[in-house]
Amino acid sequence: MTPPPFWTVACLLFWGWQAGLAPPALPMAAILAGSRWAQRRWAFDLSDFSRISDACTLIVVGMAIWLLATEEATRVVFILLRWLPIAYFPILAAQAYGAGPGVDLRALSLLIRKGEENSARPPRLVDLRYPYGLMCLLSAGAANRPGSGFYIGAILLTAWGILRFRSGRYPAALWLALLLAAGLMGHGGAGALNRFQAFLEQKGLEWFGGMDGEPDVNRNLTAIGEIGALKFSGRIRFRVKGPPPEAGPFLLREAGYNIFRYNMWYAYKSDFTPLRADPDDPEAWNLTSAPPDPGGAELGGAEPGGAASGEAEPGEAEPGGAEPGGAEPGGAASGGAASAEAPAGPAEGWLKVIMPVRERVGLLKLPMGARRVENLPVDRLERNPYGAARVIGAPGLIAPVIRFGPGSAFADPPVVQDHTLPDRGLEVIYEIVARLNLIGKEPAAVFREVMAYFRREYTYTLGGGPIQRADGLADFLELNHAGHCEYFASATTLLLRAAGIPARYAVGYMVDEYSRLEGCFLVRDRHAHSWAQAWVDGRWVDVDTTPPDWMAAEAGEGGWLRGMADLWEWLSFRVSLLKWRRDLRKHLAWLLIPLVLALVKRFVGRRGPRRITRDGAEKAADPMALGGMDSEFFEVIARLAAAGWGPRPGEALSGWLNRLAADGPPSLDVGPLRPLLGLHNRYRFDPSGIGPAERRELAAGARRWMAAASDAPFGPGGDPAADAAAGPGADAVTGPITGPITGPIAGSTESESRPAADRPGR
Repeated sequence: MTPPPFWTVACLLFWGWQAGLAPPALPMAAILAGSRWAQRRWAFDLSDFSRISDACTLIVVGMAIWLLATEEATRVVFILLRWLPIAYFPILAAQAYGAGPGVDLRALSLLIRKGEENSARPPRLVDLRYPYGLMCLLSAGAANRPGSGFYIGAILLTAWGILRFRSGRYPAALWLALLLAAGLMGHGGAGALNRFQAFLEQKGLEWFGGMDGEPDVNRNLTAIGEIGALKFSGRIRFRVKGPPPEAGPFLLREAGYNIFRYNMWYAYKSDFTPLRADPDDPEAWNLTSAPPDPGGAELGGAEPGGAASGEAEPGEAEPGGAEPGGAEPGGAASGGAASAEAPAGPAEGWLKVIMPVRERVGLLKLPMGARRVENLPVDRLERNPYGAARVIGAPGLIAPVIRFGPGSAFADPPVVQDHTLPDRGLEVIYEIVARLNLIGKEPAAVFREVMAYFRREYTYTLGGGPIQRADGLADFLELNHAGHCEYFASATTLLLRAAGIPARYAVGYMVDEYSRLEGCFLVRDRHAHSWAQAWVDGRWVDVDTTPPDWMAAEAGEGGWLRGMADLWEWLSFRVSLLKWRRDLRKHLAWLLIPLVLALVKRFVGRRGPRRITRDGAEKAADPMALGGMDSEFFEVIARLAAAGWGPRPGEALSGWLNRLAADGPPSLDVGPLRPLLGLHNRYRFDPSGIGPAERRELAAGARRWMAAASDAPFGPGGDPAADAAAGPGADAVTGPITGPITGPIAGSTESESRPAADRPGR
């Protein structure tokens, strides 16, 4: 099938526009369009096309290796798809500037080439312009450019490409109506494909990275139930190194909120502002105005920087020495006022959080009192008033070292909203405050009373009780007395405010599961947690009233299947560590060297294609002028045909020689003609052709036989019956042939004589 003129060029330009790759698309389109006016062509044979096709495949493999090492797993397929037209352009250009009408199908596949290596099957030519144009449309769609430009352009190019195949039996209006209907149905399919792409990206993170995506870092609200949904998953989200095994449990915060309405927490004026990197270390960031502690390394025993497994973490060219042993972050103890109400620990130290980053943007997991972040190679670090730290321009895996200590106030002091209670729907809050007599008490006493109240009258459960009102928190406090951490944290925050203590709702993770295999803490989806934060003595402290047995209740989920999943996630994590090391690109060059050598081997030392004029290319493109029609053996056939001993119609040449040997004149020596016929047949029909030495042997042998036969006694009239059977064309040639024969040869087999359109392969 031959596409309309310039259709493939239009598809190429459309791909460049949609994929944002106009700089390479424009010269590629010019090269392809210029082939229509080129006066020179190249006579590519099967081996030439095979080398070019193999080179294209190696280019695709090299691109895939590079993308797997430098991009997120979910983006590799789509990026590779966008660049495919560049990788396969050489084979299309070879066809465009070649002498033939297409490319042998065997050149495109090594499997087909090997399977038909010794086959006598004629070659099957493929015109690559249609497949390449469709590839351009597919690659343009992979760019997922917003707007309707892609869909409209794809419909127009498709209509143009299939217009020549429209049946004349049906009116054009019907054809257009069906095309429009197909376009409308395809529009719905496009939406489904977008959703499928989003599904693949999400599942790709789970399948290939063992990591789920980060929460939406731009959100300024969270609903009760979001964390509860995560608790049904045991997938590992990130890892924490530094604290010793006995340090757990402790809390790491992601975000904070201060307005509660209808089961939803909001953050008032939560805009992020950029932080400045350390002038002496562009990968270090001070979170507070407090000066960093130069002796902080001694707090954990060993300076952070290495992995016990001997493999460097992301951002480190060499593995460190001893396993870090930083002190665990202080929970409420860092505030000094709520040591019994939240996981406690030393007031200062450091830890390393090894976490994935999706789409180069993510939220850091910070302990209370965080004041400095090191080993963080990002474009920008931002913070909001509630202690959330957002990284922008990060690699796919980061391992920041976070230092924390007393006196650090990364979050801003309380505002009016940190004192405010809902206008209606939660009168039970005031009833509980009055029942517990919390008004006027010291913060520590309030914390103890609230903690005792929840442990005495409430239980932890993921399911909770039935929601009978729009405000599920009221059901939790008055009816069910059972729920998960979001209910406990929300109720505690509001009770503290009612008691006169500024409070916020915080979300993050509880760190408690230590892995001896990996030498670090594992933090899973089910470890997602929420708690309250109270402003006491000029700093924020954690107040966690969720019953402490909640982690033990969830740890038994999963069974042996969870163990298998953990093994897979551990292997994926090790691959990710290697992938996101910053010195990987230097090592990646060594992986690409074999591909470069393979490309060189395919081309160096090979005989290049023969250049011919445009007129010669047109003759070569004529199927009757292809395949060794300039063979000198035709001169032998013509010489014998002129003497009356030519092949009969439909008679195979091998059978013709056998007949001459049996019934021909005694002076006719057929023996030298048999090896010449073998070379002739290979020259004509073998896709691999014959070598230069064999080609010279064919020409010299035919001329030797012609010279020896010039005085042979088998003149005209040697076989009247054969002359009559051969017909008038048998003696049409009376002299030697010096050029290629372009018409049917008397005595050719039926498959040789009939037009190429009726003959397979040529």
